[in-house]
Amino acid sequence: MKILIVSETYHPRKDGIATFIKHLAEGLAQKGHKVYIWVPGKKITSYLESNGNLTIYREKSLELLFYPGLRVSYWPFQNAEKLIRTINPDLIHIQDPFLLGVTALFIANKYKVPVVTTSHIMPENILMNIRLPKKVSSKMEKFFWQYLIWFHNKADIVTAPTLTALNLLEDRNLKKLGSPITNGVNTKIFNPSKKRPSILNKFRIPKDRVKLIFIGRIDGEKRIDVIVRGFAESLRQQHNVHLIIAGTGKYLNELQALSVQLGIEDNLTFTGFVKESDKPHLLASCDIFVIASPAELQSIATLEAMSSGLPVVAVDKIALRELCDDGVNGYMFKENDHIDLSRQLLKLIKNRPKRVKYGAKSREIVEQNHDINTSLNSYLEIYKKIQIGKE
Repeated sequence: MKILIVSETYHPRKDGIATFIKHLAEGLAQKGHKVYIWVPGKKITSYLESNGNLTIYREKSLELLFYPGLRVSYWPFQNAEKLIRTINPDLIHIQDPFLLGVTALFIANKYKVPVVTTSHIMPENILMNIRLPKKVSSKMEKFFWQYLIWFHNKADIVTAPTLTALNLLEDRNLKKLGSPITNGVNTKIFNPSKKRPSILNKFRIPKDRVKLIFIGRIDGEKRIDVIVRGFAESLRQQHNVHLIIAGTGKYLNELQALSVQLGIEDNLTFTGFVKESDKPHLLASCDIFVIASPAELQSIATLEAMSSGLPVVAVDKIALRELCDDGVNGYMFKENDHIDLSRQLLKLIKNRPKRVKYGAKSREIVEQNHDINTSLNSYLEIYKKIQIGKE
């Protein structure tokens, strides 16, 4: 099968969509399928990368001024038709609704190529990173939802990483056939057995403390400030605890300043960029994963932490409810409520047997429902289904 995957983000960029595409593309290629990826490059000219059954077309692009590190293909129409006619894919799998995605959608419809779209994005993922007046933000949110529904209704089949994500579309008049398919996680790579004391030495993290960790993009939508404030509150009651914020992003300086303001800088480690090879060891060497983002349609970072055997303390919002089963593998807290976050954290900080029990349950949930092979096989079933429907 020849599959063209289209997105505005891909490896080496570090975000959930890029990670998902990398796992999907490499997994499909390993199963013998011919996979093509069309994504922005790092130059103002287009170029090609090839690796066995995996071919990457890097479209000419420019960096967004208001979002450093994110590049956008400013004129993809020029190459789109030639690219799709040359590849002649059996289907096109579009990951986001921006310039490359909508261009691929129009060309696919023109040449009757089957299209699968996946819903990875909601308006908050963008608007929470842009400080706008509430009235303007509200109008933009409404418009963006309308656009997302229009976009996905142009596909043959729509997928989403969770039932919650799919319901958000269906509640707003999605008419196309939809299917929830987990993003998945490699349970062999992210595993409790990957615990390494040496990784704590590398990042100068104390070994004799209960270690809380958030790993991901340090951006506004992630609401990491709530985590920092909740941790500061917990620290007043329990001193043998340490927080690790792992990752990079444009809000890093603000968070570092907040930690100084709260007087907790000695109890908090900002690791900066973490290599992919270090992530499994770092997660497995911690005790609790915490996430405060109210705009997650699944959260690969949470899946990786759960696969590493960590209990989860998560905001009670959107799709995180499907990963954190309150009182089973972790606890949920009220959105933007750092006092409630602290209350839930302390239940685990003070109770090691419960941390171990809940962590084991996290691992069990992932093994049963979110292994990467489950995701790959589900997408292959969708691809075959869409091809049969077009014959």
